Amino acid sequence: MGICRMAIIAVFTFGALACGSDGPEQFCDPDTVHQCSCSDGSFSTQSCLPDGSDFEACGCFIGAPSDNGTSTVDTTTHTDTTPPISDPGQGPTPDTSSNKDTTSVVDPGTPPDSASTPDTATPVDTAPPVDTAPPVDTAPPVDTAPPDPCEGKNLCATPVESISCDGDDLVVCAEDADGCFIEDSLDCSAEDQVCVPSGSGATCVTPGDSCTQPLVLGPGTYTFDNSDYESSFSQYFGCGITGGWAGDILIKVTVTPTTALVVKVSSSEIDVQAILADNCDDPSNGPLECSDTADDAIETVSVTNESSSSKDYFVIADGYNFDDFGSLTVEIQLFPIPGL
Repeated sequence: MGICRMAIIAVFTFGALACGSDGPEQFCDPDTVHQCSCSDGSFSTQSCLPDGSDFEACGCFIGAPSDNGTSTVDTTTHTDTTPPISDPGQGPTPDTSSNKDTTSVVDPGTPPDSASTPDTATPVDTAPPVDTAPPVDTAPPVDTAPPDPCEGKNLCATPVESISCDGDDLVVCAEDADGCFIEDSLDCSAEDQVCVPSGSGATCVTPGDSCTQPLVLGPGTYTFDNSDYESSFSQYFGCGITGGWAGDILIKVTVTPTTALVVKVSSSEIDVQAILADNCDDPSNGPLECSDTADDAIETVSVTNESSSSKDYFVIADGYNFDDFGSLTVEIQLFPIPGL
C-alpha cells in the first residue's frame, strides 16, 4: 500500500475516533513533554496530563527561597508555542488551549520596611534663651529719708545742754523743738551786766560796783575775777581789820523768814576776805561779820533771819592785799531753821 494511502487511512481513522468519543476533550497527548518558559526568563519542561486535558505546570525553580526555606516553584501555566514532542510516527498536535495562569501566589513574607524611621527625639532648641530676669536698675537710688532738721543750724560743739561765759557773752547750748542742740549767746554787757560763772553754768548779773547795782544772787557757787572790779566797799564798811585794798564784789542775797544764810569765799590764787552786812546805804551801821583768817583759807560769814519777813543781806568778796587780784569763788547757802 502506498504511503499516501496510509496517511489518508490514518486521518480518517483518528477523525472517526474523535467524533465518536464521549470522554473529555483532549488538549494534548498524554505523557507528551513540551518546553516552557519561566517567569525569570529561563526555560523548563511540562508534561501533558494523563487524560490529555491540559499540561502540568512548568517545572520552573526560581532561585529566591520562600519563607519555609525552599525555592519557590513557578506554577504559572504558559502557552507553549513550540510544537509538541510527539510519539514517533505521529504528526504534530496543535496546542489550541487558552493560556491559563494557574500560578499559586506564594506570600514571600512581610517585605522589609524601607521607609526611614521617624525621628521621635525632641528637637534641639537652637534659639537663644529668653532673658526673663528683671532688668538691673542702674539709676542712682532716690534718697527717701526725711531731711535732717538740724542741717544748717548752729549746732553746739558738744550736744549737751550747758551755759558758760565767753567774756561778757553768756553762751547757751540748748535743745530746740526739733531735738537739735543749738548754740546761742547773749551779750550781758548790752544790759550793763556781766557774765558770771555759776556752778556748772553761768549767768548775767548787774556789776556789783555800787549799792544801786549789786550782784543779785541766790544759792549756788559762783566764780569771779576781782580784776574786773574796783575797791569800793571794804574800807567803806570798816571791818576794823586791815586789808581789803584789792577789787571787791558786792552781792545781794534775799533770805526768807526762819532761814540761815552762810557765805564762803575762797581762792587758790589770792588771799581773800568776806564781809557781811544788812544794809548798803548806811555804812555807819557797820558790818555784821568780817572774816580774814589766813592765806589760802576759806573765809566764812553767816546770819539767820529770825523775822517774819524776807530780808536782803549784802556780801563783799574782796582781795586782802593791794595786789590780790585774780579768781575767787563765792558759795552761797540757805538753810531753813525749823522751830524759830
